[in-house]
Amino acid sequence: MSDRYQIQEKIGQGGLGAVYRAFDSQLKREVALKRILTPEQANKEDVEEAAQKLMKEATVMSSLNHPNIVTVFDIGQDESGGFVVMELLDGETLDETVGRGLLTLNDFSEVVNQTLEALIAAQSVNMLHRDLKPGNVMVIWRASGKFQIKVLDFGLAKISDAPSVQTIDQGDAILGSIYFMAPEQFERLKLDFRTDLYAMGAIYYFSLTGKYPFDGESAPQVMAAHLQHKVKPLKEVRPDLPDDVCQWVMWLINRDMKRRPADAREALERFPPVAATSSGPVYVAPEEEIAEAILVPEEPSNQGVNPATGQLQVGGSPRVMKTGPQPTTKRSTGPQTGPHQTGGVTSATSSTGAISSHSATVELKYQEEARKKRRGMIIGTVVSLTIIILLGAFFLLGKLAEADKAKRMANLADTARGNAEDVGLIVHFLDPDHSDPRALRVLKELEGPGVYDAILQALTNAAPGRVRMYIMDTVASRNMPEAYSDVSRIFSTSPDPKERSLAAKTIRIIARDEHLDSLLEHLQKPGIASADRELLERAAIMILRKNADVEKRTSPILNAMNSSTGDHRKSLCRILGALGGKAAEARIARIFKEEDPAYQGDAILALNYWPDKSAHKLLSETIQNSNNAALKTAATRAYIRMLGLPNQKPVDTNGWKLALDAASNSDKQRVFGLMVDRPLPATVNFLKNTKLAGMDSIQKQLIDQLEKSIASMPTLKSGQLLKASDGEIRGESNGGYINRASGIFEGWASPSTWIQWEVKIPEPGTYTVEVSLSCDASPGSGFAVLCAGKQLFGKTQRTGAWDDFKFVKVGNNPEITFDAKSVGPQMIFLKAGRVVQPRIADIQGIRLTKK
Repeated sequence: MSDRYQIQEKIGQGGLGAVYRAFDSQLKREVALKRILTPEQANKEDVEEAAQKLMKEATVMSSLNHPNIVTVFDIGQDESGGFVVMELLDGETLDETVGRGLLTLNDFSEVVNQTLEALIAAQSVNMLHRDLKPGNVMVIWRASGKFQIKVLDFGLAKISDAPSVQTIDQGDAILGSIYFMAPEQFERLKLDFRTDLYAMGAIYYFSLTGKYPFDGESAPQVMAAHLQHKVKPLKEVRPDLPDDVCQWVMWLINRDMKRRPADAREALERFPPVAATSSGPVYVAPEEEIAEAILVPEEPSNQGVNPATGQLQVGGSPRVMKTGPQPTTKRSTGPQTGPHQTGGVTSATSSTGAISSHSATVELKYQEEARKKRRGMIIGTVVSLTIIILLGAFFLLGKLAEADKAKRMANLADTARGNAEDVGLIVHFLDPDHSDPRALRVLKELEGPGVYDAILQALTNAAPGRVRMYIMDTVASRNMPEAYSDVSRIFSTSPDPKERSLAAKTIRIIARDEHLDSLLEHLQKPGIASADRELLERAAIMILRKNADVEKRTSPILNAMNSSTGDHRKSLCRILGALGGKAAEARIARIFKEEDPAYQGDAILALNYWPDKSAHKLLSETIQNSNNAALKTAATRAYIRMLGLPNQKPVDTNGWKLALDAASNSDKQRVFGLMVDRPLPATVNFLKNTKLAGMDSIQKQLIDQLEKSIASMPTLKSGQLLKASDGEIRGESNGGYINRASGIFEGWASPSTWIQWEVKIPEPGTYTVEVSLSCDASPGSGFAVLCAGKQLFGKTQRTGAWDDFKFVKVGNNPEITFDAKSVGPQMIFLKAGRVVQPRIADIQGIRLTKK
């Protein structure tokens, strides 16, 4: 492996290899690096064969730029074998999520939609995963309370439906988890898409029950359970679930392949709609919170004496008062002088028959002392009983008060209506000693007089720790910019890296124009974690993008670069690149002409974030003319990325040729991935007419795949809504997501994310273009529609609420004309403009109507 990837630590181990946290020294970011077979695990021939297969599979893998599939950045081979470089994810595996509590029906529906979308994307390029299990499904929680699913380990998938012998790993265990493997994998039969659906069905069963559908005390017993289909119907385990949901899951894990869905698309289309049961995201309590959940006490009843037992009872529970044996008083009387003792008083008869007056006096004294002691004991007993009763009363009152609080909490959970005092009550239930798993959700949704200010005050007063993090999460969810100073203080002073990370996430959401200087000051500080630094950079970019004058918004960054070094300068370069503009491009061009390689390495970062293709000339000149090998390689990669951005003409054959001539083998795979993402006749013609040395089989495979995609394109119908879910989300994976229940593209927050549709134009003509969107932000954000060599610019309009959609025409002349050359396959892109708000819009779809 080159010096580019610096291994930091091992973060995972599997049957065919290990995963490491690594640092990409060229792009200055943390990545996940996975190695498969190494010389220590297998012979040289097997290691070489595994690496070659991985290289071929990467050709298609690079095309899976999908928000629910982990992104592959690079792939390579060295003396230790093959390796894959992927994005490093911050989240938890699905089995960890289920371990903290079974999925709610709403969350289960979202998991189904996102995981099947990932499979649809993989199956569109004929790819089988073969190793699906909860550990390969990552759950990434967003500050909003929503989550994103990422399916891992497609790097070990098979891009073929040909029969394959199920691999045995070095530990003599069958590849993949035995609990989720389909029967045909044990039987060494031909595998196809339905094999992955069986595994996914087993994952869904596990998510809803916490149990494996096919279980046993040993591996052979588990295999037998699969082969004999020994599974308890889901409805019997979860009778509370809807019948159609249970039947759907059991359909996926049918023993007979022919009786399962044909592919992921059919499975998703047949998934029964789940009615919403809450108005917001469901809070999944950590394990310790579930263990400490509050049990609401019953009302006290039947107070008094139980007539059956005669015992005092409170709240229906008998309380037995035990005092033990009565105390006695003992005293020494000295030697006995007479034959008789009565009542503790000694009777002695002298020779004269008279009673000794001295003895009587002493006896009276002893009797008085005994009476005093008995009175003292009685008083002490009464005092003790009084204290016990008072303590019991205080305890009972405390229980009653806690019960009242729990009742109020239950009412707030139902209505989400309250006041400032209720905020303190909810914070009380956020504390681990009084934990209620509903508390965080209620705090995020509560409405009423004084609530907003009370949350701000609660954050100011909160001590470091879990409660403060929950309140900060609420601040992010409610988007409360007034909390910026407190959150900024927490980011600067907290010793807890998790709390600092949450503070950075919150800052990205709540930061406003007036906070820009503070953000840039934070970026100057050393020792900031790379993930937190990225969040602060995003916050600064979000603020600067609101300025319509591109050159003015880049000027503070250009000025700050004059005195910047190290990580601070890298941050400024990334911000500058995301903003773009002529002034920024000119500055980078001057840096490329300087002799400082370190400065050039930082400057190339800007072009890896460039928002459009305007800097392609600068990159192409650098590729062709630079004598700096490292700069030339980095420029090639930035150029390949730029080729994949939306453009009026999606196929750039000259750019592809330049990139392929300059790229390494691993970077060539990225160019091929761009071609797969452009299923147009021009792409097919380029591959048929361009000779690529040693790439004959890859070219043939790409041509076959492209021709299949073109043949399956839907025909555009005039006036018909092309739903967002009919297209593909491309670009930055966390810039928005498709809500599969509604088909709407929600949470569009990044201009680096766009939607693209592939359609066939049936005949020449002029079409008006409208976008169906919702927006509750003012001023609006810019957007653009690109197709057939034309780019139309529009601006979002406030529709009143995020769930109110209306059609907005794209610009003053919202028309696209398709001539005779344009008839047939076309691509339509919807992307953000240069000036955007933090949340751009929610997109229902796009409509082209023939005039």
